[in-house]
Amino acid sequence: MKTIKNYLDEYGDMTFIEKEYNEVDSVIFAILSYVQFDGLLSHSDKYKIRLADAADNYFKINTEEDFKLLGTETGKAVKMLDIIRKKDRYKDLLLYNYIYLSDEDKQFSALHIDINDKLTYISIEGTDDLISAWKEDFQISYMYPVASQKDSIDYLNRTIKTLSKRKYIIAGHSKGGNLALVGAMNLNRLKRNKVIKVLSYDGPGLRKDEIKSTKYKNILPKYELYLTTYSVVGLLMNYSDNYTIFDTKQKGIMAHDAFTWIVDDDHFVRKDKLSSYSIEIDKIIRTWLNNYNYEQREKFVKEIFKIFERCNIESLKEIRKDKKTFLLILKEASKLSKRSRNMFMELINLMFKITMDDITKYVNDKVVKSME
Repeated sequence: MKTIKNYLDEYGDMTFIEKEYNEVDSVIFAILSYVQFDGLLSHSDKYKIRLADAADNYFKINTEEDFKLLGTETGKAVKMLDIIRKKDRYKDLLLYNYIYLSDEDKQFSALHIDINDKLTYISIEGTDDLISAWKEDFQISYMYPVASQKDSIDYLNRTIKTLSKRKYIIAGHSKGGNLALVGAMNLNRLKRNKVIKVLSYDGPGLRKDEIKSTKYKNILPKYELYLTTYSVVGLLMNYSDNYTIFDTKQKGIMAHDAFTWIVDDDHFVRKDKLSSYSIEIDKIIRTWLNNYNYEQREKFVKEIFKIFERCNIESLKEIRKDKKTFLLILKEASKLSKRSRNMFMELINLMFKITMDDITKYVNDKVVKSME
C-alpha cells in the first residue's frame, strides 16, 4: 500500500506544469504549517521566500537535539520538509505571510504557499502535543470563538487580497481544519468570493449554534470535510453529513496521521463507510455532548486543566513518556466535584477506547497488585 512518501518518490521531480496540483499535494501543504518557520519567513506578502531556502535555513539553525523535543505532528512535518526541499515539484514554491502565536491559552500558526501566479494555498496548523492547544480543543465544545479561531479570522481577513486576480484555497489538518472553516465563515462577501475551497482534513466540527448560522451556510458550498476510516478527531463536535472517507494503513487514533493514508497514483483511496470503531466513538461523543450543556462543559474543562497545571504537565508527550504521570492525574481527579469527576471518568473511558489500552493495562495491573 502506497502513502504520501511513495507519491513524493514517484512525482517529486515533476513540476506543477508537468503534473497538475492534486489532493495529495493539498495534504502535503496542509501538513507544512506544523513546521515552525518563525524568523525564517516573512510576516507579510512583500517578501516571498523559496521553500528550499526556508528549509535549508531551518535545518541550519536546528539540531538533532532540537528535533527530539518536537511534538509528534511537528516532527513528522519536519521530516517531510527535509524530503520536499530537494524535490523539483516543491523547492521553488514561494512561502510568505507566516504567523506563529503560542501561549498558555492558545496555539495558532499559518502561512501562504503560491502554487502558481493565480492560486494560493493558505495552510493552517492543527493541534500538536501542547496542553494549551488541547485546552482550546476542549473549549470549542462550549465557547465560540476561542482564541485561535479569533486569530484565524483576523489572519484570513488581513491576508486575503480582494483587488488581485489571485484565488485561494484555505485548509488545515486536525484542528487546523476547524480553524480554516471558522476563518472562512467570517470573511466578508468580497473576500469569500476569492476563496474556491475550504478543506478540513480530519478536523473537528462546530457547536450546533454555529452549524445553524448563516455564516456557515454561506461557506458550506465551498467546504469539504475529509475523514478517515478510523476517524476520532474529525468526529468531534457537530460536522457536515457530506464528507469523504480516506482509507488508511493504520487503525485507531494512529489513522489521524496523514502519512498513513493510502495513496493510489495522485489521489487517496476512498472508502464507502466509517469503521465500526469510529461509529462507536461517534456515538459516545454524541452522548457526551447531549448530556452536558455549555455551562457544564466549561466548568469541567477549567477543572480538568487545573489538574494539568498542578501536575506541571505542559505536553501530552510527558504523559506518554511516564505512565506514573497518568496515575498522578487520576489521583488529582479524585478531588474534582462529583459531576466533574463523572464527566472526567467518561472522558477517560473514551480515551481508553481510542488510544490508551497500554495505560489501561498498566493501571489495571497496579490495581490488581494493590489488592493482593
